[in-house]
Amino acid sequence: MAWELKGRGHNAVPCGWQVNSPNPIGLLAAWADKIVIMQAGFRGHVPGTCRHKIMVCDVGPDRWVNPTHPELRQIVRDWIEKEGL
Repeated sequence: MAWELKGRGHNAVPCGWQVNSPNPIGLLAAWADKIVIMQAGFRGHVPGTCRHKIMVCDVGPDRWVNPTHPELRQIVRDWIEKEGL
C-alpha cells in the first residue's frame, strides 16, 4: 500500500503492529492525515485518539507473502482509485 501511495505522490510510511512497538505506531498515527489498515481487525492497534483517521482496504490475511505480488498490487490500486487517493 505504501509503495503504491508513494507512486501517487503521498508521503506514505509502512508500519506493522507486529514489528513496530506501540510508541512509533502512536507517533506515526498522530502525524498521519490518514491511516490505511489492511484488515478491519487491525483497527484496535491504532491509538484511540487517531481511529477517526482510519481507512480500511481489507485484503484479508496475507496469502501473498510478497508485498509486490501482482494480485495484491492490483487489489490495492483498485482500492486507491475507488477512494480517490
